[in-house]
Amino acid sequence: MDDRMKLKIVYLAIAGVGLALLTTMSSCSKQNIVSDKKITCTPDSFMLLPDSSNQAALNLQVHIPKHYFSKRSRLFVIPVLTDSDSIVAKYKPIVLDAPIYRKKMERKWVLDSIADPYNSIAQRVTNTKVDFSVLYNDTITLPANFHKGSLVAVASADGCGECRAISHTKIADVFRPEIKKQLHLNWMKHTFEIKPKIRERKGVARLEFAINKYDINLKMSNNQAELDHMLSDIAPVLSDSLATLTSLGIYGLASADGPLKFNTPLSRNRANSALKWLLAHIENAAKRFKNKNESRIRYLQRTIKNATVIDDSSADDEVGVNNTVEVLYEDDESTETIKIVTTIRADSLSGMISIESPLGKALLGHKKGDRVLVQVNPQVEYYVVIKSISNTDDSDDNITSY
Repeated sequence: MDDRMKLKIVYLAIAGVGLALLTTMSSCSKQNIVSDKKITCTPDSFMLLPDSSNQAALNLQVHIPKHYFSKRSRLFVIPVLTDSDSIVAKYKPIVLDAPIYRKKMERKWVLDSIADPYNSIAQRVTNTKVDFSVLYNDTITLPANFHKGSLVAVASADGCGECRAISHTKIADVFRPEIKKQLHLNWMKHTFEIKPKIRERKGVARLEFAINKYDINLKMSNNQAELDHMLSDIAPVLSDSLATLTSLGIYGLASADGPLKFNTPLSRNRANSALKWLLAHIENAAKRFKNKNESRIRYLQRTIKNATVIDDSSADDEVGVNNTVEVLYEDDESTETIKIVTTIRADSLSGMISIESPLGKALLGHKKGDRVLVQVNPQVEYYVVIKSISNTDDSDDNITSY
């Protein structure tokens, strides 16, 4: 009788385990995320601007803290586009499989022939007990009627990514500016300088040598300073980008005490030593100049690539590009006269304020007497009052160097 009772108890225990296993395998893996930890993204909370086809490249590094999800679950990180409190669009998720979850799913694929819709993008995580990062690179498309909102990374460990969101992190503010029909193009005026066809320069270095020697010892007497002075005298010709060096003459002198037969080759060898020193420094200067030119070219290429047409459809009594504006700062009752300019002409120390700056953006389109809120960042803001607006041009403005 006792043996039969024990056997029934074992059967019941096995049946209970089988039922629990069946329930777990047939439903979503509901593994909770640790509530006191959040995922983060790099870059952190930036401005995302789509192109003319409503598309934007989203390149992120998503950081997952240790113990964020269990080794038996699948983690979804889904970029979600929101407008106020409403979800507008969802984009391709990041899918991360913990070790045990991955093995469980592989057994289901083999034994039950269950297809996994996320198998092609799921990434295996070998250890959920340490911090790790994953890359997200994709091009997202905004809905046609979308203008302003936020992009949020929603994390879920339900197993399907649809049942419930556990936490979220803001990725970026998304803004699509309206393109108006009337556009004003600001053209840059270039001034060309005609330089002389022939330029000459002379430099003198009074060097001291060891007796009957021609090698230059920079530590002897004032040799280093003499050579530097000679180089600075001829630098205007060497650094002229429109000039080509066609000839270079160096004359060496030797002591008049010795015989001519001995002093002639000595003076020639001393001149050759000075020539070698000078040519080495000219070559280094040319390399620096070449690198500077290449940097300048890359800067101009980036500027052209990222250039946008400036919409200056403001009325005559409204603040626009190239307007001189007198503003009153309410916090200290001080006034300042500034000029609203394009980015390449901005110089805040001279009162040239870029239209891309917080103050420049805030003032555009406002009229005399308006009280304007200037939002520097989510924590810093201030008010200014427009006292006057003057129409000016950019003919005398300098272009900022790179």
